[in-house]
Amino acid sequence: MLGGITKNTSRSMHKPRLLWAGLLLEKKLFWCTMIVRMDISYIRVAAGTKNTLKLGAISNAFYKAGLFIEMEGHDVPSDVPKQPFTRSEVREGARARAMRAMEANTGAQLGIGIETGIICDGHGPRLPGLTSDGDAHFEIACCIIVDRNLRLVGEGWSAAIETPKKVIALMMNENLKSYMAVARLTGKSDADTIHYYTGGRTDRETVLSDAVFLALARVYLNPEAYQ
Repeated sequence: MLGGITKNTSRSMHKPRLLWAGLLLEKKLFWCTMIVRMDISYIRVAAGTKNTLKLGAISNAFYKAGLFIEMEGHDVPSDVPKQPFTRSEVREGARARAMRAMEANTGAQLGIGIETGIICDGHGPRLPGLTSDGDAHFEIACCIIVDRNLRLVGEGWSAAIETPKKVIALMMNENLKSYMAVARLTGKSDADTIHYYTGGRTDRETVLSDAVFLALARVYLNPEAYQ
């Protein structure tokens, strides 16, 4: 499988691949490492963010898919509130980021947007901004991919994880975003919400990368399934 090679603002060099090969010599198996230089075809990607965590998530997803990319991040607006509170706002934020990134980078083949938000289940106290009541709230992310004609070519969603009530309380009482509330609780300015909720067993970059990977299914992973 090919690995993902990315760039932020400068062109990546064609790097050698490390391949493991088994050699059968005189009925004995020897393993060795070979350096193979390849003429690699890159996909030019415009990301609707300069956030290093999101850029890492995109890079990891393409690597998992066996695709090489050249990526440039763009600081673009999402056209939704800074803390989206509905599934539709999360999706629209990802879509706006993807389209604006593509508009900012005319040489790109794909525009990618990622947006995270809080949604509720509809059965209890509500968080300001929600259109329905909900006792439980969940953090979820969406990835939208568009082509150079701004057509939707991929959409993926992360798994949803319940947001603790004490985080919701801080968000309600002090008008904080979820990561700010977690930073207040943990005393860490760079607090990772998913890392905190799962006791360090996974993190936000991994969850976002899964959403990007799933968004690649229609065009890159198994297009035959969508015909």
